[in-house]
Amino acid sequence: MLTTNYALPGYLNLVFMQAGARTPVSGYVSEASMNEWLRFKTDSQKAEVKEYLASKSATEIAEMQIQDNLDQLFEYMDRATISYAGYQMLITPETYTHGFSPVAHDYPLHENDKFMKQLQDKCATLGVWLVVGAYYQFEGDDEARNVAITINDEGKVVNIYAKAHPWNPAEPTHPGMGEGLMPFDGPEGSKISTIICADGDYHEMWDIPRQNGANLVIRISAYMDPYQEGTMITNHEAAYHNNFYVAYTNLAGRDDGYQWFGHSGLYAPGGALLQHSDSKDAEMFMATFNPREASYLQNSSMMGDLGYLNDHRGGANPNAGDHDYIGFKGLDSRKD
Repeated sequence: MLTTNYALPGYLNLVFMQAGARTPVSGYVSEASMNEWLRFKTDSQKAEVKEYLASKSATEIAEMQIQDNLDQLFEYMDRATISYAGYQMLITPETYTHGFSPVAHDYPLHENDKFMKQLQDKCATLGVWLVVGAYYQFEGDDEARNVAITINDEGKVVNIYAKAHPWNPAEPTHPGMGEGLMPFDGPEGSKISTIICADGDYHEMWDIPRQNGANLVIRISAYMDPYQEGTMITNHEAAYHNNFYVAYTNLAGRDDGYQWFGHSGLYAPGGALLQHSDSKDAEMFMATFNPREASYLQNSSMMGDLGYLNDHRGGANPNAGDHDYIGFKGLDSRKD
């Protein structure tokens, strides 16, 4: 274990990696990429590289591109051990391992493949948790999914969440059906749920984790302009209404089609913005907080628990009796 935990007991050091894939997975080498690779090579070296790439299949080139992205991720993880000594978890943007291209999902990760093994080994070596966005094909599934993979500090995959709301019409992956949405135990008393990008536009994607005890929801995304305001509003609203922390990491930079706006951040229970990037460029920063504070508020703060108040709207009325006032006329009542 290379990291040393300098955090106060109960506090989580969470690193936000606001950087995208170094090489979007396409199965071929674009002219721009070729020019970048060859920029400092001699003529004979250029000829060798071109000959080598010409001999490779689309799958082999795609694997080289995925490896390039993992190498960059591992560089960030190593840098964080120096810049943020004692960090316990790092989170990436959506589909980090593959980037965005029309065919990236054709080359998904699989359980126990060489890329998953590298990710798991890196977490075990550094003794840190990782939430990484990827395209992944579950065993027995015919299609790739857009997922958030969580690996613990021992190198064990503890959760894989499949995005429930792919962004139509630009994201040709199958939607998840709630796999991996339930909270799981994380470091320093955290109860974590992960969601992805457009999932956060639908209130049930926040409600379900809250109703099942989440104190931290991690939303990884690849949002582009002009959706910045809506993204910030939904993060803020979710933290306010559900009394949990919202950690949000978004892709930054630009490609041939989009400007990814970055602006990753951490929202506290009640909606306060604790840590925030004002940049649209790749960067890394850390936030430190106590996830148990959210659990305490959820269980003890009646005035702050809007879920409880919604179900007990007549609670202060001496004539209300035992009636819970859960439903409204014409609407189905909530069961729990």
